[in-house]
Amino acid sequence: MSLAPGTRLGSYQVTALLGEGGMGQVYRATDTRLKRQVAIKILPPAVAADRDRLARFQREAEVLASLNHPNIAAIYGLEESDGLTALVMELVEGEDLSQRITRGAIALDEALPIARQIAEALEAAHEQGIIHRDLKPANIKVRPDGTVKVLDFGLAKALATEGASATAGVSASMSPTITSQAMTAMGMILGTAAYMAPEQARGKPVDRRADIWAFGVVLYEMLTGRRAFDGEDTTEVLGAVVRLEPRWDAVPATVPARVTQVLRVCLRKDPKQRVGDMRDVRLALEGAFETIVSEATPTSMATRGRRGLMRAVGVPVVTAIVTALGVLAGTALLRTDEPSLPRMRFEVSQPPTGVALQFAVSPDGRYVVSTASGDQGEALWLHGFDGSGRILPGTAGGGDPFWSPDSRHIGFFADKTLRTIDITGGPARIVASATGGGGASWSDEGYIVFGSSGRPLYRVPASGGTPMAVTELDATREETAHVGPRLLPGGTRFIYLARSTRPEHDAIVYLGSLGSKDRTRLVDSTGWPEFSPPGYLLFQRGSTLMAQAMAPGSFDLTGESRVVMEGLVLGNPQWARPAFKASRNGVLVTRLGDDSNSRSQLWSFTRQSVEPPTKLSTQRYFAPRLSPDGLRVLGTQVDSASGPGDLWLFDLSRNTPTRFTLNQSPDSNPIWAPDGKRVAFASTRDRAHGIYVMSAGGAGEEELALKSASRIVPTDWSADGRYIVYSKGSDNANSDVWIVPVSGERQPVPVLQTPSSESQARLSPDGRWIAYTSNESGEAQVYVQSFPTSGNKWQVSNKGGHWPEWRRDGKELFYHSRAEKGIMAVPVAPQASPDRFEVGLPQRVVPAVVFSGFSVAPDGQHFIVDGFLNDESASILTVVVNWAAALGVGK
Repeated sequence: MSLAPGTRLGSYQVTALLGEGGMGQVYRATDTRLKRQVAIKILPPAVAADRDRLARFQREAEVLASLNHPNIAAIYGLEESDGLTALVMELVEGEDLSQRITRGAIALDEALPIARQIAEALEAAHEQGIIHRDLKPANIKVRPDGTVKVLDFGLAKALATEGASATAGVSASMSPTITSQAMTAMGMILGTAAYMAPEQARGKPVDRRADIWAFGVVLYEMLTGRRAFDGEDTTEVLGAVVRLEPRWDAVPATVPARVTQVLRVCLRKDPKQRVGDMRDVRLALEGAFETIVSEATPTSMATRGRRGLMRAVGVPVVTAIVTALGVLAGTALLRTDEPSLPRMRFEVSQPPTGVALQFAVSPDGRYVVSTASGDQGEALWLHGFDGSGRILPGTAGGGDPFWSPDSRHIGFFADKTLRTIDITGGPARIVASATGGGGASWSDEGYIVFGSSGRPLYRVPASGGTPMAVTELDATREETAHVGPRLLPGGTRFIYLARSTRPEHDAIVYLGSLGSKDRTRLVDSTGWPEFSPPGYLLFQRGSTLMAQAMAPGSFDLTGESRVVMEGLVLGNPQWARPAFKASRNGVLVTRLGDDSNSRSQLWSFTRQSVEPPTKLSTQRYFAPRLSPDGLRVLGTQVDSASGPGDLWLFDLSRNTPTRFTLNQSPDSNPIWAPDGKRVAFASTRDRAHGIYVMSAGGAGEEELALKSASRIVPTDWSADGRYIVYSKGSDNANSDVWIVPVSGERQPVPVLQTPSSESQARLSPDGRWIAYTSNESGEAQVYVQSFPTSGNKWQVSNKGGHWPEWRRDGKELFYHSRAEKGIMAVPVAPQASPDRFEVGLPQRVVPAVVFSGFSVAPDGQHFIVDGFLNDESASILTVVVNWAAALGVGK
């Protein structure tokens, strides 16, 4: 219902309709008592007619009325008349910011004063615990004298339904928006969606960081004249908000680096990585942090650059030097031809990761790419030394990142493929099939040399093609893999690390050459080697980083090796990924400190306990399985120096390990018989895959239960002892779920065969249901369906899941979720009918990052995990500019 001019609401007389939005009509009116012009917003009937919501709105309006700031439009009060409820507000003359932006980008000298006033308004409100929740250009007025007024503070919360006040519970149609000639009705809805923070768009709880995101979007729109996130409908817009990055190249080159940095730290998808305080944003816009670094000396940086030091502009750094490096990275300071390159050292923090941190520094020394955890699981995080940072879309599950020579593309391994992605945008493209795990190097000539688990090195064009082997594993030395290749200047020589089962031949760095299998032994190294111009071999000895000069052209080692840095993390000795990376212009990135709690090890967790977990072994026990009596753990001890791939038994009562198998071929994935008297496991012998059964006491001969040309992995033994459940597939094909009788003719029977991949199947204690992992939805999820006859199926996990496990009584299912960073528990209620199965809501019960599986005690209260603690803190990287100056030989 529209109000005609002259309509009276108490002492207010309506004079004109100003606008209309999802949260009500707005009128210009005259306050007949105080003789002033006001704005009146008529509340929607759904609010006015709901006594509880109206009372809550009254309380919220009282709090909002307490805001007294020159850049916040004031609230005068509430008025009720003739069944209508109206909010009386300050009338702000002038156009709103959305109208101004329709004329194009706003000049920097005009945009920055507007942005500063918006920041001051938000800062003042946040100090009183008030969040706007709907900041956008339409809610920002600019008076003719240049004064900015932010409208509708907190009304999204005030008008929300109960329980939604702290979330994005107000829909787009209920957003406090005033339409204008610049915004159609559809534009209004899209505008609201376009300024929502990712967590707000997902309906998650929000705090002041949602306002900071919206501020970044508004500032981007002012500077570029275009939307940061756009689309043809609300769904597309919200999808862009959650998944895509703004067009950073649309930001004018004349915009100062400090302003671009503010944009980037405000628009980080993960609120944990977003700048958290409007005061920091305002100070950064004013240039308050730009002079801090020039006053610091290398000594003071080393002593002050710890976690307690201020965070420059709230970006994840622990010294303010990063702000300066972001500016210097594009100048002569980081050019290799600069004659007076100073040495600097500082720290940066990377987002938390659910896997062992893997990282690489760009050749130009301006970026670090690393593994990180996001809402969709593990992906790659691109971190600029100018303070920018973002998850790279299309890199889910990515690992072992490396850079193209021009610092524009990143290569990585995911889903058994080698891929590349342009950091400026666009989808990732597949280069070749590759299992990964061995690192890679990208040449100036346009090809990539990479390593894969258990294989030699391969070469493939960066544009795509068939990989060709460039090294051979030396069988006489029992070499198991060549990893960590690094191409040298000229593009025909490279260094790499050779792994072996024999200690005297293990972890040796060689110099190789394309087109020849000949090689030269260089040094022993704990991790992958690195080359740093103008000519240094960098390698690791324990926790010490070493350097030795290499002769130009021949790359022979010259002189003595020298210590560069102490205290590097040791990492996982099985793969020996390095704790350091170097750029082409003297920037060295390292990981320092004790890494023992971020390497996969054997742990014992108690469900939802406040007590810390117990570390059972510093060795990995791949695919650990708890015995039916809960007293022993069986797994493959992959870190064993005496030979990888054997089963080891860990006695929990005595905390002692005992070798269970001793074979030339690797044994893995053990499962226990329900009575605990036998064990089945996978092994590869005589060039064939098999499932073997032997006594749990270790006595007697192994019995071959099943042989296959394809990879087979036992995953469960039925409670009645009749069947072994296993997965069947290959390295490059989907897997299916089968069963094989333990006795008799042992004829395998397929249980789950689809175009998708099913694996990790577990039978319920009563044998009527089977839980398994499938990628049919595009990501791994846990499902349940009836057994042995298939019927309906139910999805158990909701954010990805692996390794389902039943509680002994069948009333609960457990699984690991990378996205939720822990082991989840789901109450289930199997019904008598195979078409009925009730699934409850998942709840995290163990904060553990699982690597190869976990096992649950019969009572569902204790867990044995191959993994590490779910540490929510970021990973700290130490950066040294012109590292060679420490040796007295740097430029």
